[in-house]
Amino acid sequence: SNSDSLSSGWNYVSPYKDYTFKTSFEDLRSNTEYRVHISGRKNQDAPMTVVQGHFKTVPDSQEIIPVVFTSSTCQYFWDYDDSKRGFKVYDEMMKLRPAFHCQTGDYVYYDKLGPMATSVAKARHKWNAINAWPSLVDFYAKTPLFIQKDDHDVTKDDATPFSEPFGELIWEDGLAIWYEQTPTDENEPYRSLRYGKDLEVWFVEGRVFRSSDNVEDTSSSIWGTEQKNWFVESVTNSDATFKILMSPTPVVGPDRENKKDNHANSVYKTEGDWLKDFIATQKNMFVVK
Repeated sequence: SNSDSLSSGWNYVSPYKDYTFKTSFEDLRSNTEYRVHISGRKNQDAPMTVVQGHFKTVPDSQEIIPVVFTSSTCQYFWDYDDSKRGFKVYDEMMKLRPAFHCQTGDYVYYDKLGPMATSVAKARHKWNAINAWPSLVDFYAKTPLFIQKDDHDVTKDDATPFSEPFGELIWEDGLAIWYEQTPTDENEPYRSLRYGKDLEVWFVEGRVFRSSDNVEDTSSSIWGTEQKNWFVESVTNSDATFKILMSPTPVVGPDRENKKDNHANSVYKTEGDWLKDFIATQKNMFVVK
């Protein structure tokens, strides 16, 4: 019936947004598989290209249901291990038929060779290159993605809002490209996902709310007051059997001695100790980096 079909209609895409388009659909049924059909054309008279996929919506918060999900981090285009498909791990993960996938940052590396993404055009090139690998194309056609940004996705190593530009690429450019290229909403930088009765997953924002440029101080914060309050309240009020924090940066150390931008480092020791102490009060709570 028509009620089972939702459409965004035709929408114009622009080179100024790297030909990207995002939309959202409301009132989807819970625990239901939806087929996705995307059509594109250069103009009204041009032939259409079609991309198809599918995904399943989450079950409601009282439904007892098994769940398998996957997670990855830190992928660099030139580290591919299959010259035709890209990264073998995506094909292996697809065999598990995960309900969703969590990517915890450094999806691209702006500050690694091939090329160094010192401009908007080169940054977009890196997104287009990584997303063109067939293993990623096939995986994400069937797997919902929850993605978090980290430093190399914005400008360069250990990036904060206070960092110097990376060539011509400034912090604001990096954020704009991030929201252009990913299924995320700048009005919802942190969020949680409830999946049935037994699982809730928290996705935090680890770059935007930093209080300083990784300078040691007892008040130095990565998350910021508003996000910390949200995290404590939502975790405390959750009745999920298992609680998982997805973190783009380490929470538990020891880290490498030259690092100073995460909760496992002395720069953010006060906030890091607070976070570890809070997580320790929760039953069945785990951290995935």
